[in-house]
Amino acid sequence: QEQNEEASNVFILNEEIFDNIKTESSIVGWLASLGMRELSNMSFVDYLLAHQDYITTNNALTIGRFLFNVWQQENFLEQSDYSEKIKGLNFLAKDGQLRPICNLYLGTKYRPDDDMENVKPQANLYISDDYPEGETIEDWSFFLKKCGAIYKIGIAAKDYSKDELGFNFLQKTAEAFKDCPPRYSNNFCFKIPII
Repeated sequence: QEQNEEASNVFILNEEIFDNIKTESSIVGWLASLGMRELSNMSFVDYLLAHQDYITTNNALTIGRFLFNVWQQENFLEQSDYSEKIKGLNFLAKDGQLRPICNLYLGTKYRPDDDMENVKPQANLYISDDYPEGETIEDWSFFLKKCGAIYKIGIAAKDYSKDELGFNFLQKTAEAFKDCPPRYSNNFCFKIPII
């Protein structure tokens, strides 16, 4: 709690009490069922991923720096469940608003593979330049890429829905003509397409 200002609202169990009960699995299990957990960097990361509304424009930089420091110590983004969940986590954009990191590009400062900022300098597209504090830009760039920030431009595969491919239109058209008298349908047999 002393090392993490964001955990200032957390209730702490007295250390002496915990030392006396930690061997009693039934008591520890009961406390866990009430929501008590050992406070650690990773437990706070878990909390952030489960409570994304905790991140505000006022604390986004602090939390981003905290995640960066934990990543350097724990390398938690190598685990697929963390690497997927963090993509939806809000980071501060250059316009001062929160956006999911998977919707933000790395700006010129982070030296992305394809630097779009000079071509399209729209502040709501780029992650804030204020995250690094003394650390190397290369480390921050790598971390933000691992979190899901966009750093190069390419062609993305798209899965089209039935509506987008026109199957829904064909199905509706076939349905409209199924009861049509023969003089209007020229004796064609309309069948619903197999989808």
